[in-house]
Amino acid sequence: MSKQQRDQLDAILRQGRLVADVPVALDVASGVRHVFQSFAAVLDEAGAALDCASDFLKKQFAVGFVPGDQRRGRRGTG
Repeated sequence: MSKQQRDQLDAILRQGRLVADVPVALDVASGVRHVFQSFAAVLDEAGAALDCASDFLKKQFAVGFVPGDQRRGRRGTG
């Protein structure tokens, strides 16, 4: 991934954080194909990516994250 592509993705994520007011994360795995995570049993990078996604979700649930802008009193529906 080029620096320009990484900068473009970073800008998109920053905008998403502002608009949606939700936590976001981007991890880029170079040299692997789309949906590589489905090969976690045989590809170390896939297992690591799933672990990273799992850690992110656990962190969000541990702090009691609810989708929506909590600073304005809105709550997500469940």
